[in-house]
Amino acid sequence: MQNEVEVILLERNSTPEETIEEIISQFENLHIKDRQLRLKERIDELDGEIMSLLPTVGNILDSSVPIHKTDDATSEQPLTALFMNKRLTDFDLPKIYAGESLCFRKEAGAYGKDNAGIFRPSESEMYHDQMLNISREFYESLDLSYQVVLISSGEMNDAASKKYDLEAFFPNAGKYRELVSASNCTDYQSRNLNVYYGFTKANEKPQFVHMLNSTLCAIQRTLCCIVENYQDGLKIIVPEVLRKYVTFDYIE
Repeated sequence: MQNEVEVILLERNSTPEETIEEIISQFENLHIKDRQLRLKERIDELDGEIMSLLPTVGNILDSSVPIHKTDDATSEQPLTALFMNKRLTDFDLPKIYAGESLCFRKEAGAYGKDNAGIFRPSESEMYHDQMLNISREFYESLDLSYQVVLISSGEMNDAASKKYDLEAFFPNAGKYRELVSASNCTDYQSRNLNVYYGFTKANEKPQFVHMLNSTLCAIQRTLCCIVENYQDGLKIIVPEVLRKYVTFDYIE
């Protein structure tokens, strides 16, 4: 992977700022591969029929307008749709995927826009904690100060039964801001998509799988956080963990 990163730097006539953004993306992929997660190819559009079965993000869709194709707002959407109308066995589970998304949504690029009792089986809780820990390790490796917030039920959408936000500290604002959202949706999505497991008998209800999702790295937000935390007034220092992938230690 390091050789691949070096090739990217040689082939692209990039500014240091563009190079750092590219390296963060590559470092994220390394973090995923080190944990043996399956990285799926990026899908930017979904059929309108499929999207109508999934929870929307940030009021992206106007339900009064018929649509045939929709830009996805998070990789969670195409990844969950992979299993639509599928029956899985115990041997198939768990399935853990990582995905990349351009995150088409209203608040994209709007800096500061973020200011504005369900039974949960222990099995999916365990994987929820694992997903959050992967994100924790990623930001700890960048040496960024963060806090984890358990979101109250009144602040969540209908899909999630439990949700954590990982918020990193932005010195300029003097506040912690969200970089990661990790949600346990239990069977809310799988019921709409008809994704279940086991053999169903006559008059027996299907056992729907539980679906969980978590951000690893929102690249632009993370880049803003690095810029604010690693500048000394004259230059921006490259985080130590990223220096082996670039040919410079700071940006003036």
